[in-house]
Amino acid sequence: MAKEKPKRRNPAVEMFISDVGGGCSRVALVGKVESKSDTVAVLRDSTGSINLLFQKQETLDSLKTGGTYRIIGLVLPHEQGVEIKVEMVQDFSGFDLKTYYWYLEKKKL
Repeated sequence: MAKEKPKRRNPAVEMFISDVGGGCSRVALVGKVESKSDTVAVLRDSTGSINLLFQKQETLDSLKTGGTYRIIGLVLPHEQGVEIKVEMVQDFSGFDLKTYYWYLEKKKL
């Protein structure tokens, strides 16, 4: 019996929230949690904000409003643009956002 190869996921592309669109499949976003509800959190960076959808309630509950995080997830179409189905959350407390945003700007050139 042939061994089945594991499915390979697309790499997450680092970008600003304002650059996320329908042509993206998997993204890595760094920003601050602006607000949370029972089912959704809003992530903000220097260019805008985006809704985050969680598969696990404990992951959403672990986020702190005002905390800095890297979110890796899938881009899903939404009535007002797109939103992110969260796959992974990394705590980026103490991370130098100013330098990171400078890097993203230079990467776009």
